[in-house]
Amino acid sequence: DEFGNYEKPMANIFSYAKLCNEELKQEFFLEEQIKILEQIDFEFESNIKLILQNIAKNKLGALLVENYKKSFEKNYAFIEQNFDENSMPSKDFWKYLEMSFILVKGEFLKDKNDFLIAAKNYAFKHASPYDFKLNMNAEKPKLDVNKSFRMTLIYLCGGLDFEGIAYSILKAFEDNITKISSLKAS
Repeated sequence: DEFGNYEKPMANIFSYAKLCNEELKQEFFLEEQIKILEQIDFEFESNIKLILQNIAKNKLGALLVENYKKSFEKNYAFIEQNFDENSMPSKDFWKYLEMSFILVKGEFLKDKNDFLIAAKNYAFKHASPYDFKLNMNAEKPKLDVNKSFRMTLIYLCGGLDFEGIAYSILKAFEDNITKISSLKAS
């Protein structure tokens, strides 16, 4: 089964050619979008160790987490050392971005701008589909982190670099906030 296996980098050097056109630079206006999200009063689980345990509850998820452990031993060890078994609900979207950073880099996000800069530096400006789902049906809206971090693991184990993951997360967030804003307006 090839699910979640790390792929070799692209062999064609021209595949990495950067887009030079300034019009293609992506700007993310996170502060405005986070304010919209704060008005919704949402929350999510922010203990990455518990999230990985939840992802591993089914066969494919367990295989994905196992591949992550093998391919990113340092990152997994960091998670094991720095997180316990206690739930940590959060409302801070920056915490969500930090958890993604921890999965990819195996360290805490020291500066919020590091995440934004990585997303802006992504060369291809094509977001990989990202399962960013804000469940509005519950009595209190929740961000389904199991689905979204499963996508982070899939892309990471599949060879997508941090810039691509950061870009895809922010693009999915932007698209979902646009939908939420239009729902609130109607």
